[in-house]
Amino acid sequence: MKSNFSWLAKLAVVSSLWIATEARATQLTFDVYTNSAKGVTHHAPNSTVVPPSYGDNVSDFDPGALFEGQYYYRYGSDGGFTPHVTVEYRFWNNPGDNGGPNGRIWDTGYGDLQYVAYPSVNQSFVEMRFAADFGYRVTLSNFNIAAFGASLGGQTVKVVRDAGLPSATTLWSAGPDGGVTVTGGGSHDTYMPNILVADGHTVSLIYGQSGNIGVDNVVIVESIPEPTANVLLGAGALLLGRLRVARNG
Repeated sequence: MKSNFSWLAKLAVVSSLWIATEARATQLTFDVYTNSAKGVTHHAPNSTVVPPSYGDNVSDFDPGALFEGQYYYRYGSDGGFTPHVTVEYRFWNNPGDNGGPNGRIWDTGYGDLQYVAYPSVNQSFVEMRFAADFGYRVTLSNFNIAAFGASLGGQTVKVVRDAGLPSATTLWSAGPDGGVTVTGGGSHDTYMPNILVADGHTVSLIYGQSGNIGVDNVVIVESIPEPTANVLLGAGALLLGRLRVARNG
């Protein structure tokens, strides 16, 4: 019996370690710097376009190397790195046209948030489109959103799978398109859609219509679902084999 309990204990340890490392999360804070020398930090000026690679393949929350030749990026720690996820920032004149690059950074005034991503043009939308490498999955976990100044109605806030494709599907929304009120006045709203998409699909946060809507602290989760099941099945089969040998011996 001692041998059996030993193998049960080992299986439990392997399972817990694998599950603990299965999902990793990064927080996009939109902290982008033009100078990061020791003891000196200068944020990118207001209205700076969100650098296209901000949030791509995060493997360091405070990297020291320049990105795109002029910026330093910083992220919030929310459980680990997401080196197998990329993000694309797009411009929409309406929730279906799938336009070009978009999204700018602003420091304060959007509720109580600091350094938000807001629409470049009034009467437009920001899309943050997340994609995972083959064999990985991505979840849009949660985010903060606020209006500049007073609360603002008539907005769109939703999560879409495969945005820009004929198969695009809204998986979550804070309310009807053009019918969401976003909190301002020194506060913010927090939403937790927790939407996971399968391999080969993208998941997008789409928000705006007014340039006075900003998003911050977007948490994305990278996961590896299939190997977890395979390891547990393999470990279970090995354990059953050991138990049979112990009984027959």
